[in-house]
Amino acid sequence: MLIIADILVLGGACWVLACCLFLLRTNNSLDRLHYVSCATMIGPWPIALAVVLDGGGQGGAGPWMSALLVALIFTLAGPTITYISAHAPARAEQPRKAEEVAR
Repeated sequence: MLIIADILVLGGACWVLACCLFLLRTNNSLDRLHYVSCATMIGPWPIALAVVLDGGGQGGAGPWMSALLVALIFTLAGPTITYISAHAPARAEQPRKAEEVAR
């Protein structure tokens, strides 16, 4: 089981690293948000699964439950933060457009 856990950790880390490397290649901020959201959606799950398979290195339900909870929080919060970040510039422009129409 430890070899499978090692492969899962390596796979999750390589996925996040690949997403970070693609950040360097993009010029658009929306494309950068896309790669960050890929890293937060997919990257934590192999690592959390590795902790579940390994048992957290000790007995009890604490480590693997914490790992799954962290992966779930990343999965749920990642798209929400990406959505808010992507729409922030559009929201900042709306009051200016209303002021321009009023003039």
